[in-house]
Amino acid sequence: MTVTPHFGNDGRSGAYRASGVPDGAQVAWIARTGAPVVASPVLVGGTLVAADVSGAVHAFDARTGEVRWRRALGENGRDGLAEILTAPAVWNSWIFVQYEIGECAIFDLRTGELVRKLDHDGCPTVIGDLLLLHTLEEVCAFRLPDLKPRWRTREAPGWVQTSPAISEAGIAYAALGNEPHHTHTGVHVFDVNRGELLTFVEGGDITFPGDSLDEDEEDEESSHDDEQVVYFAQAHAVLAEERVWMPVYREEEDWTAQIVGLDPQTGEQIWGYLPDPGRDNEVDSAVAVSDGTVYVVEILRDTPPEQDSARLHAVDIATGRPRWIRSFGSCAGSPVVAGRAVYVATLTGTVSAFDTVTGEQRWTAKIGEEILHPCYVDDFGDQYHEHGLAVLPGDGVLYVRTSAGVVAMR
Repeated sequence: MTVTPHFGNDGRSGAYRASGVPDGAQVAWIARTGAPVVASPVLVGGTLVAADVSGAVHAFDARTGEVRWRRALGENGRDGLAEILTAPAVWNSWIFVQYEIGECAIFDLRTGELVRKLDHDGCPTVIGDLLLLHTLEEVCAFRLPDLKPRWRTREAPGWVQTSPAISEAGIAYAALGNEPHHTHTGVHVFDVNRGELLTFVEGGDITFPGDSLDEDEEDEESSHDDEQVVYFAQAHAVLAEERVWMPVYREEEDWTAQIVGLDPQTGEQIWGYLPDPGRDNEVDSAVAVSDGTVYVVEILRDTPPEQDSARLHAVDIATGRPRWIRSFGSCAGSPVVAGRAVYVATLTGTVSAFDTVTGEQRWTAKIGEEILHPCYVDDFGDQYHEHGLAVLPGDGVLYVRTSAGVVAMR
């Protein structure tokens, strides 16, 4: 049973082995869920798993969209709903689902039967035979399949509610949320085998072009007011091309966005790219990295409503310069790469494919439904939830989460 990893691989790079649909696509079928899907769907062999905001978990035939089963934990959460805002995780025939009411449940992939409810809550990530659950207060690890506790720590709280990037050595790179008096963004470098925090990269460790000062100016630098503080975006960290990639921004009179590449061992900033110097802009979704190129979606905050506010940058890692830049609508989720195309989606429900080499728009199509952010249902959506995966590539197909369910495009 082949599980397609979240964002394509354990590094969460957004690069998929699947072929996607590079030469043109249209809606093939719609798997309706009865409530919006804001969590990323999961592809497990021939089964597509989607969880909706009403608390229901659905399994569909990945080829036809036919319903295999539907299960709900129950209407006992906030406003009567057990909301699901984070992507399920899969281990063998088990599906781990986090509910916003503070529960984590295991369902059988084949039948949909409830296997058990865990005594611990948390966003689930499977690493080999280890289950990682992280909440805003702690991180816990359990052995699989017996689910015996391996370790538990409050040393690394406040992770964004998505799976961290994981190295082959079992080092996790987890982005942090941004909540007053609790968490103020950053990246935790964390050993999942021992439950130990190795490095913490925070906004003060990041520089922008022109910020480098000599020793005589250090006192002046340290006295900068809050308007000069650098924050990390609420987006998952990406581990690829020997760097950890994160969007950051500096909030001044206007916002200034930058993509940084960090040394995986030390957390030191070793690469940087400003999408559009001098513009009021932000990058609020994770980048995709593939074949020496970083794909960045920049949002122009000073763009009139009738104009496209999102711009896709393909940046050469070796030179730090853009290969090409293309504009498209509004941005929903992170870009993903499959085959010869990079795919992006808009909030209004348009999916586009751009050639990875030339930037030529290969096709664009409307899916007829909106694509929603987790803050649609969660007050803390803009603090701990990313606007994550909207387009999931498969072989000869794309799956797009929407306000109505999941749309398949071929």
